[in-house]
Amino acid sequence: MPSYVRPAEGAKTADILFLGSTNTYLAYGNEKLFSLLDTDPDMVKKMTAHVVELDERDEYLRSRPEIGASCYDLHADGSGTMYSSRLRPVLTMRPEFITWMTGELRHFSADLYMVEWLRTMGFTHDVATDEDVHMEGLAALAPYKVVITGGHPEYWTKEMLNAMEAYLAGGGRLMYLGGNGFYWVTGIDSNYPHVIEVRRGYSGTKSWESDPGEVYQTTSGEPGGLWRYRGRNPNKLTGIGFTAQGWGGAAGYARLDGSRDPRAAWIFEGIGNDEIIGEFGHMLGGAAGDEIDRYDLEFDTPPETLWLATSSGRQSDYYQMVIEDQAFMLRGMGGQEEPRVRSDITLLEMPSGGAVFAAGSITWNASLTINGGDNNVSRLTANVLRRFST
Repeated sequence: MPSYVRPAEGAKTADILFLGSTNTYLAYGNEKLFSLLDTDPDMVKKMTAHVVELDERDEYLRSRPEIGASCYDLHADGSGTMYSSRLRPVLTMRPEFITWMTGELRHFSADLYMVEWLRTMGFTHDVATDEDVHMEGLAALAPYKVVITGGHPEYWTKEMLNAMEAYLAGGGRLMYLGGNGFYWVTGIDSNYPHVIEVRRGYSGTKSWESDPGEVYQTTSGEPGGLWRYRGRNPNKLTGIGFTAQGWGGAAGYARLDGSRDPRAAWIFEGIGNDEIIGEFGHMLGGAAGDEIDRYDLEFDTPPETLWLATSSGRQSDYYQMVIEDQAFMLRGMGGQEEPRVRSDITLLEMPSGGAVFAAGSITWNASLTINGGDNNVSRLTANVLRRFST
């Protein structure tokens, strides 16, 4: 049974906090989208370059419906699954979990790359979870100089967003080392914190759509769907927001002029001007992959955000523009033709002293430990963490 162990109340042990994306782990908990192999095998071929082979865990999930599904699966009547609980066996939240889609780690198991790197590099840290931040608000974050996300902090409640905004306004620093973050409106009833609620609404990259009249959450009484349609675009918080997903390889980043700005040059100490960052990794072979985010002023990226590096032109055509960014469905919206299909690295500094460093990719953390941590993704991340934690 995996667990996160927090320090005793009021007895933090470090200035660094790693925030486990437990809402995401639950949203994907016991996910069975591999059933597409039976219902739509052609779609699977278009989704991933990996030759899909189900393992023993997948077959167990298929044969044991009583342990429940994920918020990506459907009920027997075809309606979407809107609730997920941690008070059941969650077989996809295990250290050895391999996703059928790529044959590699994802979610909880992939976040352990970050935990391993922190220990290897000697960064003492505490841990907390999404549930902690929802229940305690700013108090869960305030003692720390820097908060580090996992690779996929996709499901955030209003209470969590309020806490993070207050933390940054008070001078806190955030390292958003993931992709497709802060995306879906998520509900938690504080009387039942082990349960999350997700209603997909009518737009966004999703596996099912809410029925008419089924958008409002029972846990909060508020509309679900994407946070961008509630006026809380992820770009506004971190400088970047979801742009594409794909499971056909991953890419590296080329430095931009912003990386040479005196305000950000320290991030790239030990990295050459023309050095490609992250053309390697344990997931998909690169630091920019799976689900990725971009810098875009049109979608509320603060104008003071420094655009440091990009994977533009390096993603494969398995990566396609998200549906919510397209008014019309057109050809040429893949990574080799559409310049907006890219992962961006940014730095956002605030008058309060708060700051956000964002890497914009789910696979970023899986590049940290390559060559024992002696690589440019590790070097760049360590440069930021040292500055943010002092």
